[in-house]
Amino acid sequence: MGIGHGGIKGELPHRGGKASLRGTMLLNGSYAQGVRITVLLFGPERDAAKTPHVWVELTGEKTCAALRSALRQAIPELQVSLLTARFAVNATFAPDSQALCEGDEVALIGMVSGG
Repeated sequence: MGIGHGGIKGELPHRGGKASLRGTMLLNGSYAQGVRITVLLFGPERDAAKTPHVWVELTGEKTCAALRSALRQAIPELQVSLLTARFAVNATFAPDSQALCEGDEVALIGMVSGG
């Protein structure tokens, strides 16, 4: 997966410009349909991606693990953060096995320290 294919959809400021991110084109020329998820980004992850949110269309497995994989491949600047970051789905921390549905509010929560 990567920019322009692999499930990322919407527009995202990327490396100083806008990259148009479209749905996945299958080998037979049709476009895959999936679940569209908005991922909210905060702090260092927001700074690294240069946007407060991204839209992701998951066309295969619709879990936090699949979302993590799609983000890792599409936004290289998040690769290190995605190793330890957690997802919150509808305001509750979620394991990577958590199923995602259209309309879920998903936030990528990076590691924080302090008291």
